[in-house]
Amino acid sequence: MEKKFVLVIPTIRQDCYKDFIVAWKKEIVKNDVLVIVIEDHKEKEFDSKYGQLNIKHFTWKDIKNDLGNNEWIIPRKNAGIRNFGILKALEYRPQMIVSLDDDCFPDQPNFFEQHWNYLNTPATLNWITTTGEPTRGFPYDIREKTEVVLNHGLWSGIPDYDGITFKNKDLIPYKTWKKYSTVIPRHNYFSFCSMNFAFKPKIATLMYLPLMGYSSSGEKWNYDRFDDIWGGIILKKIVDHVELAVRNGSPSVEHRKASNVDRTIEQEKSGLPVNEWFWRRIDGISLKSNNIMDAYLEIASNLKSWDEEYFQKLGNAMQIWAELVNNGS
Repeated sequence: MEKKFVLVIPTIRQDCYKDFIVAWKKEIVKNDVLVIVIEDHKEKEFDSKYGQLNIKHFTWKDIKNDLGNNEWIIPRKNAGIRNFGILKALEYRPQMIVSLDDDCFPDQPNFFEQHWNYLNTPATLNWITTTGEPTRGFPYDIREKTEVVLNHGLWSGIPDYDGITFKNKDLIPYKTWKKYSTVIPRHNYFSFCSMNFAFKPKIATLMYLPLMGYSSSGEKWNYDRFDDIWGGIILKKIVDHVELAVRNGSPSVEHRKASNVDRTIEQEKSGLPVNEWFWRRIDGISLKSNNIMDAYLEIASNLKSWDEEYFQKLGNAMQIWAELVNNGS
């Protein structure tokens, strides 16, 4: 059964999930949204049902049942478990997939409509305006001609800082971002935060969040808390290459729960130095194919040639992911 909009929520906390689903009920009903809950536990530890909402609930058990020997590509105890939710969402042939963290709440009306409208508002690439509108000399043949495939929503409330910044900076909550949308310039990277985003299924191959947190066998991966950041770098490299566009801004959500600062610093410790050069190395890859999947596989192949075993495994995981997305899991 096809659904226009599908919402993917990773969660481990029953209390957060219950507050979340109550708060979002009106928007979900209004837009006939299918909700996919990915509980980051071996088996279900709580009931996700709520009224007449259409909710599908999955756990590690379902990952194992569906993916078998390939289950290892889905991270555990990490936001990257939403990867499996994206695979399940694709089964419903949606026009838009949205993902939210379970500590994000409605901040303004018409949340799904805003994501949809921004995804369907063409972008202008290669030139920027000096006044906010095209002025004399701005070429006509590039104006609003590029398809937008990802809308990166923002948030009010708790900022998305790294642990060191949280430790040393006064916490000033963000205000609601109303009617704000900008195009991320071509050949520029950005800090992709997976707490609030929407995308067109045509780029599902690019939506894989790398191996972080724990493996399916319970061992720690080398890195944590850079899954959306590094996944976003790979995504932007390819989106730029094939001349598609990413928007950033509205709709925002209210982000309520701050991470434990000391735990966050420890989680990010190994990844921080790598993050300083990872984007440069990805940026330096010379892509030959103008096909999204083939370009993605070029990057995966490149990663497999890196010296560190982690990146070799990541390249292998990306190849498996691409096959699952394009052939059906």
